[in-house]
Amino acid sequence: MGLLEIVMIGVGLSMDAAAVSMTNGMAYENLKPSHFFIIPLSYGLFQALMPCLGYLLGGIFAAFIMQYAGIAVMIILGTIGIKMMKDGVYGEQMNYCRKEPFTFPVLLAQAIATSIDAFAVD
Repeated sequence: MGLLEIVMIGVGLSMDAAAVSMTNGMAYENLKPSHFFIIPLSYGLFQALMPCLGYLLGGIFAAFIMQYAGIAVMIILGTIGIKMMKDGVYGEQMNYCRKEPFTFPVLLAQAIATSIDAFAVD
C-alpha cells in the first residue's frame, strides 16, 4: 500500500469524526472553550488507537471473525435499519438543540462510534 492510499484511507476514516465535531458545536448550547480542544483531541486519539488495536486483535481472532462476520454484519445493520424505519414512522418531532450538558460518557461514546471503522482497517 502506497502513501497516497494511506492518506486517502486516513481522510476517509476521519470524515465521520469531523462531521460529529461540527454537529456537536451546532447542537449543544453549553459547550465551554475547553470542549473545542477536548472533542477533536479525543476523536484523534481514538482514530489513532483503533487501527493498532484492530491489528493486534485481528490476528488473534481472525478465524472466529471470518467465520461469523456475515451474520454479525447482518444483525448489526438489520437492527439499525429496523430502528431507523420505526423512528421514521413512529418517531416524535426532534428538538435539535440539546439542553443537557455535554458529558464525558457522551464524548466517549461518540469517540468510539466515530473510530470503530478504523478498527477494521488492515
